[in-house]
Amino acid sequence: MKTPVAIFCYKRPDHLKRLLKSLSGCTRLGEIEPVFFCDGARSSEDKRAVEKNRCEAQKWQRRLGGQLIMQDQNQGLARSIISGASSLCRQFGRVIVVEDDLVLGREFLNYHLSALDYYAESPCVWQISGFAFRMEPLARDESYFLPIISTWGWSTWERAWEQFDCPSITRDSVAMNDEERQRFDIDGAFPYSQMLADSLEGKNDSWGIRWNWRVFQHNGIVVYPPMSLAYNAGYDGSGSHCNSRETSWQPSEKEVLNHRPLQMPVFPVPSAVDPVQRTRLHALLAGM
Repeated sequence: MKTPVAIFCYKRPDHLKRLLKSLSGCTRLGEIEPVFFCDGARSSEDKRAVEKNRCEAQKWQRRLGGQLIMQDQNQGLARSIISGASSLCRQFGRVIVVEDDLVLGREFLNYHLSALDYYAESPCVWQISGFAFRMEPLARDESYFLPIISTWGWSTWERAWEQFDCPSITRDSVAMNDEERQRFDIDGAFPYSQMLADSLEGKNDSWGIRWNWRVFQHNGIVVYPPMSLAYNAGYDGSGSHCNSRETSWQPSEKEVLNHRPLQMPVFPVPSAVDPVQRTRLHALLAGM
């Protein structure tokens, strides 16, 4: 059975074209089933861009195969990803998820497919990230674990995703003491707890912070590659959750597209997050 790649898009046809061009250049392309989720227009002003986006998706669906799902009504990012990933996990047992503002390196699919196989029976591993922060791996070509999830080109299994149950994450169910809040915020480096509170109060539409909370609750870990295999091109002002500021902690698009080839990915045995990597993560997030 092929592995589904859920492609979420809305009204950015140029971004979608860049994503799909990079996806088509990935190794092991024949082992995936593309599934295009095209959201409906939020307003009459968006209809033209939405239609152009759908034409671009249809063109690439004819080229790459797979499924094309067009929503009549606007679902919004969080609802689209949660429902889309859930349906594909139930059908295939696992899923790779990308959004239209990503650009993928050639080894993106190879890395995810290899890691999905390797950690399939490791319950402490909840997610695989295709993105990597601008920080050194512990060893050349070796993946490593971090205690936070990634939303920039990721994958997971039904065994983990079925425990997400987003509606059950409410203000009453999220009760952290000071020690837990400190750990959730990566020793105070980044305000994840405030992001979660804002999400539960409807101040943002972030599914990612709620998924991050669920992984944290279960002491889950996330696998990161030794080099970033995904670049977020949404920091051009076109995205809902990205501003126009280029992040210093993200490798450049050139680095992602021109990285040296990964040979056989080196995956560590599932364990706790290495304290060296946690310290590096703390320093990086604290500087944001």
